[in-house]
Amino acid sequence: MSLKVLETLGFIKKNILTTSEVAELLGVTRQRINAIVKTKDLVPFKKTGETSLFLLDDVINYKENKRSGPRTSIASMAPELFDRSGSTYDSIDFFRENRHKLGQIVHAYAFFNPIDAAIHNFYVPSQHFKRGVFLNIETPHLVLVDTEGNEMWISGCNCGYGGTGPHGSQTVLQECGFPQKEIDNIFRYRVVKLFKDPDGNVDVHVANSDYDGGTFDEGTTSIYFRNDNLVLMHKPSRWSKEKNEIKTAERYQSFIPNPVRFEIYPTYEQAKEMGYVLPGLDGSDFSREEVYRVIIKDSSGRELWLNPHIHTQTPILAQADLRSLLELCGFDVPEESANKGWLSSWLSTNIRRFQPNPVIISKRKEVKIKI
Repeated sequence: MSLKVLETLGFIKKNILTTSEVAELLGVTRQRINAIVKTKDLVPFKKTGETSLFLLDDVINYKENKRSGPRTSIASMAPELFDRSGSTYDSIDFFRENRHKLGQIVHAYAFFNPIDAAIHNFYVPSQHFKRGVFLNIETPHLVLVDTEGNEMWISGCNCGYGGTGPHGSQTVLQECGFPQKEIDNIFRYRVVKLFKDPDGNVDVHVANSDYDGGTFDEGTTSIYFRNDNLVLMHKPSRWSKEKNEIKTAERYQSFIPNPVRFEIYPTYEQAKEMGYVLPGLDGSDFSREEVYRVIIKDSSGRELWLNPHIHTQTPILAQADLRSLLELCGFDVPEESANKGWLSSWLSTNIRRFQPNPVIISKRKEVKIKI
């Protein structure tokens, strides 16, 4: 293969995006991308049949202009066809009543856990359920996508067990023309993705969820929408002797696949002042205010909030939890005894010395594109 061809292939891999990749980069659905294209706010440089290709620079420019421009209405994030009933039978009726509004169904996504749906960018913030500045999110359990990228979101049909919800998904997928052999995965896995090519062949991707929760002692995990981004926060159990924040970060790595910023707040007051606090629910004995002192930010804008044990009189390098979290996030943490320049010296400083400022460790953002 000639050098020129190799250079061309390298340029394509680094600079050309499909609709799905653009949706992932912007944190929206494919249908939202199609709507943006129709308004000509983002124009594909090439469109062939059902395939649109975009230049990475155009997408980044759109993203930056969107940040500096007026905010998009939250309501516009939801597709037109969104069944919110939560009932399997009502969801099937909704599908049948609105099936004619979609073309040929070529993609289907089924989720058991709402967080998995949100990670795949199938979510919309809900103005009806708030905790301070935090909005709950609405997610579908079954998503159907036609050849034009139009979507139908269904709430009452899911996957991952042998009950009514997965049987509802089976009914819908059968009526969409997917083969029964592939549909059977609906009863075995918590995440099922079906992709039909132009020849009618179906590619199946299945997984079990990282977000089904651990034991009672490990606490609970919640997801909210805040400042235009998703925030996943772990609330340790008040009955547990350990905070299990390392297990939480390991389990939820798919939520922050490319961490670029790690913030440590020496005191609860500092974290609260910066807004890293989830208000309690009025009148609830089990919902108290939660303050988070470790914030991990991903290049996608998502944030994971944790509250491990932090000793302000001890250097970061000497604190096992903080070291493990940094290493898990891909930061090159030197050994405590090593002398490797300013980073080693900096991390060997007692956290108290940074007060009143937080400890912030950043690395250059990288855009990861799936080819």
